[in-house]
Amino acid sequence: MYSVPSDDNLRMETPYVNPNIPSHAESTERTAAYPADAALAAEYSALENPLVLAARAFEYGETVVLAVLTEPIYLSSDRAALKTLLKDNAEKNTGKSVAVSFDLEVYRRISRDMSDGLKTVLLKRVLT
Repeated sequence: MYSVPSDDNLRMETPYVNPNIPSHAESTERTAAYPADAALAAEYSALENPLVLAARAFEYGETVVLAVLTEPIYLSSDRAALKTLLKDNAEKNTGKSVAVSFDLEVYRRISRDMSDGLKTVLLKRVLT
């Protein structure tokens, strides 16, 4: 005899969905509300811009160094405008002075466990 599978065997598993995921506005407010990690707040503020593909930042004293990778920007005026926009947004979210860099070498060297010597070298490279 041929048996028909029951409905229990045909039911697909529904993936778990977390109903408590914060909205974009809530996460932005939360980032601005916790300036203790200014580097992370600067990264999040940079990633809100659609031209920014990736961002890394570190905090050194009262300055946050923000290195970004972007879509190709061909005009120097557009690059300068984006740099100013990113700097203003990051300073608003962190409450600290922000130095923005498009330098790939600076981006590659930024990590969470950097020494103070490396931070000094990268800060000088960005500011010059």
